[in-house]
Amino acid sequence: LSDVSEQRRLEAVRRDFVANVSHELKTPVGALTLLAEAIQDAADDPEAVARFAGRIQHEGARLARLVGELMELSRVQGADPMPGATEVEVQAIVDEAIQRTALAAEQSSITVSATCNPGLRVRGNRAQLATAVANLVDNAIAYSSGGTGVVIAARPSTDDEARPTVDIAVTDQ
Repeated sequence: LSDVSEQRRLEAVRRDFVANVSHELKTPVGALTLLAEAIQDAADDPEAVARFAGRIQHEGARLARLVGELMELSRVQGADPMPGATEVEVQAIVDEAIQRTALAAEQSSITVSATCNPGLRVRGNRAQLATAVANLVDNAIAYSSGGTGVVIAARPSTDDEARPTVDIAVTDQ
């Protein structure tokens, strides 16, 4: 007998991941296509063209960010999941996540706040950790109603073997 339950679980996770990535990429690609058509139709209206061009820049940046995050995830899946691991201040990770998502929060009239125990440190790759937290905050913003809030909380904790860890939670409405 051979236990294939873990292999099947991993296959299901991969399928879900591919479906989610496809959906996430489809949105900005579709928006870029529609905006390009809108520019063609509004060729005689410089104000409209400028507005549509700004939206194209926004969607292009969103697409570039998604591709960059996929590349980062690919590196995480590689042989060395934590290249350049160092001690990182958790507050710095949280601050960077808030900075990365500030525009999306502002556009949705969502307030992002944080409560972080002072002096918390973790060992890891700062860019990867900031990307992970920013993704959580970005999702919370995307699926929250305007005028609500998103809170990032970081606190000390321990794992099942009583080793020190840090819990970072992103809570939305």
